[in-house]
Amino acid sequence: MPAYKDFIIERRRVRHARINVNHELRVLVVIPMRYSQAELQILLAEKRKWIEKQLAFFSKGRESFIELIPGEILFLGKAI
Repeated sequence: MPAYKDFIIERRRVRHARINVNHELRVLVVIPMRYSQAELQILLAEKRKWIEKQLAFFSKGRESFIELIPGEILFLGKAI
């Protein structure tokens, strides 16, 4: 599995569990208040491939970023 920064599980007043993976390689799992640990493990096992696919997609995009230091601008693909 590609590396990710955070894996956060939040219990909220929601009806259905959901998983969000963002460009910062953060995985957020929102589950209902009464969701058991066993249900959570099943959800994560079922969605493991999807999570890995999303992390790989966002990791691939990060490889092409050009790092700029303060005072630099990007001009024709080069830091100036």
